[in-house]
Amino acid sequence: MFKKVLFSVAMLTHVSLFAGTSKGETLERQRWEYIKNHNWKELDNLTAPYYQASFFDGARNKKQFMNLVKSGDISDYTLSDFIVTEGPNVAVVTYDITLSETIEGRRLNSKASRLSVWQNDNGKWQIIAHAILIPVTPAPPTGN
Repeated sequence: MFKKVLFSVAMLTHVSLFAGTSKGETLERQRWEYIKNHNWKELDNLTAPYYQASFFDGARNKKQFMNLVKSGDISDYTLSDFIVTEGPNVAVVTYDITLSETIEGRRLNSKASRLSVWQNDNGKWQIIAHAILIPVTPAPPTGN
């Protein structure tokens, strides 16, 4: 009985954390929790087979992306400044993330804007595209 009550309280707390947020923001927040907690099965289910990610060093398909996140470890992150555009069976989400992580043995701290595209296919929401939007530093003027 105690386990059932504890589970119910945990579920209500989880739901209330995202109360009042859009579907797109809720999906994105859940995705980051899966990554942080190494919940690879749920992350795989949330990621479409035809997923593509665009990072500063090139594009990755789903398999390449999953291999990359599995090689890392997130110690902390903060999501902010969400802008969500939703339509029939689609959500486009932009946000900022401040992230502390270890990837391939290197400790990284970063802040960047991100963009994700989510699709609802027969009642199942999945991420189909993601991009890291890093500001481009202008090149110095060339002398004539």
